[in-house]
Amino acid sequence: MEQLRPSSTQYCEAPTANGTMSKASSPRLSCGVPQATAGTRILVWALYVAHQVSVWALIWLAQTETHEYSDDLRWFNFASLAVNALFHLLHLAQTHWTYDGLAQDAHESSSQASVIMLLCFALLMEYKQRGLFMGWPSDPASAWRLPSRPIELVRKYHGYAFAWAAIYTFWYHPMESTVGHAFGFAHTAFFMVQGSLMLTRAHLNKWWRLLLEIWVAIHGGVVAAQTGGDVLWPMFS
Repeated sequence: MEQLRPSSTQYCEAPTANGTMSKASSPRLSCGVPQATAGTRILVWALYVAHQVSVWALIWLAQTETHEYSDDLRWFNFASLAVNALFHLLHLAQTHWTYDGLAQDAHESSSQASVIMLLCFALLMEYKQRGLFMGWPSDPASAWRLPSRPIELVRKYHGYAFAWAAIYTFWYHPMESTVGHAFGFAHTAFFMVQGSLMLTRAHLNKWWRLLLEIWVAIHGGVVAAQTGGDVLWPMFS
């Protein structure tokens, strides 16, 4: 009897020694999808690369066209929103068809590292106004102040790094229906919208940026609560 995927998790039925099926918990979407093949792996990587390169190209085109911020959306904003919306639909369809994200081939720490990088870059970008800890160090002459050139470099090219963090994390996971996945996909979607608003005044809105920053704590709390009895919860608490 063919074993359904993912074979090593609690979500699917697996054949026992006497040929019957055991069930650790209620089956999920993954239970109805055959195990990974070369084709399923190529599909998800191809979709990820297409999504990633498309967004990077739009960032580059926008930056070569203008550096002025506008109150109105321009062609590259609409194009970026459309590209991200299209790949959300494609990822949903791919999840139902072949299920796996990049997690079949990429280590879990790579997805976590992308989020950590994004958060560190956000700290650097806000360093001039906020400092690192409740405004400290605020004195520009302080020996503790970081040099400005690396910060300006991050501010100039952060769009490429943030796009990688959001899109890679987005494709790393299948579009499962758990609450934790929903909050995670909401966060990556927020960042894709923020990237699509490049060079607009909305991109600079402080309340919108605050939501982007604090959502990681909300998402982490939800996942920690959802996996409370599991060994994974300390990772998200």
